[in-house]
Amino acid sequence: MPFSGLVDQVRSIMPECIRLRREIHSNPELSMGEHGTAKHLSAFLAAHGLKPTGYGFPSVVCDTGPSPRVAIRADMDALPIVEESGEEFSSMNQGAMHACGHDAHSAILACAGVILSRAGIPVRLIFQPAEETGQGARMMISEGVLDGVDRIFGLHVWPSLDTGTMAVLDGPAMAGNSLFSARLYGGGGHGAYPHLAADTITAASSFIMNANSIVSRNIDPLDRAVISFGQLEAGRAPNVIPSEVGIKGTIRYFSAETKGVLKGRLERLLADASSSFGLKHAISWFSEGPAVINDSGCAASLSGAISPWVKMVACNPTMGSEDFAYYLHERKGAFAFLGTGSGESTRRSKHSSRFRLDEDSLYYGILSEVVAGGTL
Repeated sequence: MPFSGLVDQVRSIMPECIRLRREIHSNPELSMGEHGTAKHLSAFLAAHGLKPTGYGFPSVVCDTGPSPRVAIRADMDALPIVEESGEEFSSMNQGAMHACGHDAHSAILACAGVILSRAGIPVRLIFQPAEETGQGARMMISEGVLDGVDRIFGLHVWPSLDTGTMAVLDGPAMAGNSLFSARLYGGGGHGAYPHLAADTITAASSFIMNANSIVSRNIDPLDRAVISFGQLEAGRAPNVIPSEVGIKGTIRYFSAETKGVLKGRLERLLADASSSFGLKHAISWFSEGPAVINDSGCAASLSGAISPWVKMVACNPTMGSEDFAYYLHERKGAFAFLGTGSGESTRRSKHSSRFRLDEDSLYYGILSEVVAGGTL
């Protein structure tokens, strides 16, 4: 990759990148509804002489040259959040917000693609839908988006890291994720006569409390694992023991072995709670996704190539999950964390209604993706 003049090229396209990012931010679309976003990105690429295509769902695929062996991916979907960021270009779609930086991902990749095209570097640009629901990557792969591709790169905005920095982890980067829905069934009864009822709420409480010891007593302390409960649905009256209780949550892990332990222990504890209180039970698993495990060789080559342009920093793996993992199950590659923090207002967590990012970080994102396109 001829990197001479790269800084000037990135500086030159930065105003377009900021404008594109703000346009997408103002018009957020939820998972599988990103039709306008895909159309907007396609128009931008076409205006720069590229020939974007797509599939039968919201998506954009664009090769910057013939027979690309490297792919770079961005996601396009927003979240069902009412925006409170205070940005002048805040969401005009009430109830939807780019609170995870996918607007930045898309704008960065589009502009990096323009520079790669001008340099004659063949790279496949992948703009996928539905990362937030875990659907998008698998849909793109099933359509053949990786055909002919050997390596893949992606990045995610990271507000805890400073603008001008990036982290590319060697090996585990983001956790696998499985969601579960559990239910306990009984006959219910009057709150005044608990001895005559099978108590679903007490059973559910027992299950939840005991589950909190699974990680500490079943997982190697040097391993990483999480069990969290996010929903508990029970009853409609304070003096009625409900006949049914619903519990939903998530487990996070980095290996199939740890995943198996977590699932097995949760299922056994639910069965124990059900049996102890004379109830029936059921549990189902959904939205299961693997961990993001960077290829060591790709991570090393990327870190070395990017370091002259962006400060590389250390970063711990995160228990958050990303469907980029599916691409890494098919091809070697790496997923990076792009620093976007500069001051208190840009340090808020992703998925916050007040999430903001430092737009100066877009410059480093474009630099990184152009270098990745010429390095992997």
